[in-house]
Amino acid sequence: SWNNDTVPVAADEVFGFHSVGDYMFISYNDGGVLDVSKLDDTNLHDITAIYETVILNGGDSSQEKQLHSVGVMAEPLPANGQIVLKYKKDEETSFTTIFTWNTNNEIYREAVASGEVALPTFREITFRIESVGQTAGTTGDPAVPIGIKYKWEPLSSNPAD
Repeated sequence: SWNNDTVPVAADEVFGFHSVGDYMFISYNDGGVLDVSKLDDTNLHDITAIYETVILNGGDSSQEKQLHSVGVMAEPLPANGQIVLKYKKDEETSFTTIFTWNTNNEIYREAVASGEVALPTFREITFRIESVGQTAGTTGDPAVPIGIKYKWEPLSSNPAD
């Protein structure tokens, strides 16, 4: 939604985002009505920011792969900030959480396939990073992810080759 995760808007077309100081203005077409929303500065950091990668396949969707590790780089995590890393593979329609990260001042968190963390096999995969500025009832700056890193390897040779 366009108003601090509170008022759903079924925007037909987004025209732009405009930052003025601590405010973000969003201009859009909502069913033929041109409108502008301003994020509420009292709830400025309550919004969940979402980044999704393109569908990743290593250049070959026929090849099955094992994900060995995936990590997120961020500016030092602020007090009450949080980043959630998820994946969706192959034909799946919903995302699965890999980890929730909220350790103050850390700049990197990685999940490595082990007995504690199960990472998937896949042919195609999409990663999703959700950044939450603050947890309910607290104040704080937003968590700012700046990169994602992953490593996988093919499970077997492609029989078609």
